[in-house]
Amino acid sequence: MRNDLLLALFSVVLAGCGASKSAYRTAPASGGAQPAPAYVSGNYGYGDSVPSGPMAPPPVVQSAPGVAAGSTGGVTYHAESVEVASVTKKTTSSDVDEDGVADSGGGGGQQPPPSPKPADAGQQKDMLDIEANMSVEVEKVHDAAAKLREFVKKHAGQTINDVVTDDRGRVSANFTIRVPSGDAGTFLDEIGGLGTVRARNIVARDITKQFHDAKIYLRNLHVSLKRYEEILAKANSVTEILQIENEMRRIRSEIDRVKGDMAFMKDRAARATIHVSLFTTAPDELNPTYNPKAKLHPGIRVGWLGDFFRGEGGDTGFYGFGLSLHFDRNWTIDVEGYRRITTPGSGLDAFLLTAGGDLYSDFLGGGKRRFLNPYFGFRMGYARTLGLNDFAAGVTLGLEIYKSKMVMLDLTGRALALVGNKDVGAHMAASSALTFHVAF
Repeated sequence: MRNDLLLALFSVVLAGCGASKSAYRTAPASGGAQPAPAYVSGNYGYGDSVPSGPMAPPPVVQSAPGVAAGSTGGVTYHAESVEVASVTKKTTSSDVDEDGVADSGGGGGQQPPPSPKPADAGQQKDMLDIEANMSVEVEKVHDAAAKLREFVKKHAGQTINDVVTDDRGRVSANFTIRVPSGDAGTFLDEIGGLGTVRARNIVARDITKQFHDAKIYLRNLHVSLKRYEEILAKANSVTEILQIENEMRRIRSEIDRVKGDMAFMKDRAARATIHVSLFTTAPDELNPTYNPKAKLHPGIRVGWLGDFFRGEGGDTGFYGFGLSLHFDRNWTIDVEGYRRITTPGSGLDAFLLTAGGDLYSDFLGGGKRRFLNPYFGFRMGYARTLGLNDFAAGVTLGLEIYKSKMVMLDLTGRALALVGNKDVGAHMAASSALTFHVAF
């Protein structure tokens, strides 16, 4: 007889919960519109940025027996009163303590609900989730970053992220900081004083209703769990016990999840999240990146020189070596000494000291290739050939065979006009040389 009564009681509970689920599915919101979600835990995805825009309407979900209507997967909760079969009391928000735990009043619905607490939802302090982004241009990033860290300590904040990068002397820093919400405005003003604010964005989201509805939902879960515990104490068959324990396990998991969501929302409301970016458009002198540049490229020349149209002296050929100081492609100085190919003398038979510059063609690579960069230039200077002193002026046509940051190998050809000597008159010299340069 006792077992029959327990089975009948359990059937009534299941039937009552089924009716409650049906009513939850079909009850329309006022005005025929879909009701706004009261507590959307998914919107607060543990560390995600604050969502913007309207929230999606709540999905229609099926509640478990004896559990508050809402999402079993933690998507959307509606804070509604829950009625379990044989429980005549409907719990209200006044039955919930500060942590959202229901006061069962001894269970079974035999005792009247406790008197309401004096504070109601309308008097509850607003909970704002504040998130801000600031981009500040500063003169020296390292100095500004040090001051920002001092501001964090001053306001009892916490640095979540602190990254400083140096890109060839251009330093930038990115911070993620949590400070008490009441100090957020002052803290942002202090950050703005570090330099010129280039971007500022502040979003404050009111999560008061979400937190309040989560608290009521948690209360309803505790009420349902209490009722299952009472039914479990009277169950005798293994089947009944397993069914009830499965539901109790699910409810306990839901309670833990909702408590975690509430703790997360409390923290978001208690502390503002501020993302700060510090940057400079000039190199930071405190921490420059060492990037050496060559002041000049000294080199050795090996070449040939021909002296033509010397009148009665005839044409003469020379071979020799030289030194080249290559400051850049626009300015070079060459010193060259040559010996006569046939019947050389005891010393140098020809000597040239010339200076000039060269130009790259943008249509032929602009000198930016590693291999085969052609160039064209001019030369002028002093020339002495076979005891004759002349003024030399002419043009250069060259090709950089290979070029890197440290070495350069190029081939040049020059045509020079030699003038100024009365004994021979104007004559011409042509030369070709291979030059190897190193960076200095």
